[in-house]
Amino acid sequence: MLRLQTQGTTLNEWRSNAKSGTTIMEPGSLAVFSAGAHHGKCSDKRHESEEKPQQMIALLTDAMLREAAEAALLRGSNIRLEENRNFRDIQLERLLWTLHHQSSQKSPVSRLFGDTLSNAIAIHLIGNYAASQHVLLPYRGGVPRHQLNRVLDYVEANLHQDLPLSALAGVATMSPFHFTRAFRQSMGLSPHQYVLVQRIERAKSLLRNHELTVGEVSLSTGFARQNHFARIFQKKTGLTPTEFRRRL
Repeated sequence: MLRLQTQGTTLNEWRSNAKSGTTIMEPGSLAVFSAGAHHGKCSDKRHESEEKPQQMIALLTDAMLREAAEAALLRGSNIRLEENRNFRDIQLERLLWTLHHQSSQKSPVSRLFGDTLSNAIAIHLIGNYAASQHVLLPYRGGVPRHQLNRVLDYVEANLHQDLPLSALAGVATMSPFHFTRAFRQSMGLSPHQYVLVQRIERAKSLLRNHELTVGEVSLSTGFARQNHFARIFQKKTGLTPTEFRRRL
């Protein structure tokens, strides 16, 4: 379990086998607990004028950690994280906040980006906080051409619907972790970035058909909400969908 203190201060009294102690978690403090760890007593430590303490929790399965180790080119029979009840890691904190933000966005694009962020968090943890030593494995390059072509064709045929990372990796017959790394090497973009570029290019093409409304173009390119589509389109092209259509 990975925990981030997001606001307020929490006092944790803990015991682990023969060890015990007290940890003060302040905003930005992170903690990693191994499976079966005893967390002890938690209490708020604040004055009446202070914000109520809040925390963000992420759970990591053994399968996710093993795949992260493979993606980081590490090998080991017992992949686990070193228990640490209070530390700082700005990069990890930013990844968690970004994942939290994406989880509130109900769109296929956000889900794919969320999958990518989850992978990045697991790989970062394995690369920096693994408890055991591992042996570096040779890197084998990008996605093989015939598998890559299958993925690109699949994306092209399904831009109107959800494209989770697991589905793209399944088409390539690779694990999500290996696929993400290999796809970036082959295409120069992450799967999320590539799909987003293809959605915008499809949207440009559809906007040339004046019989379609902007809302219909949005749905046809996998955006659940028109305002989200308009914001992404303007960010990528410098124009709103309506402005782009007027210039045709």
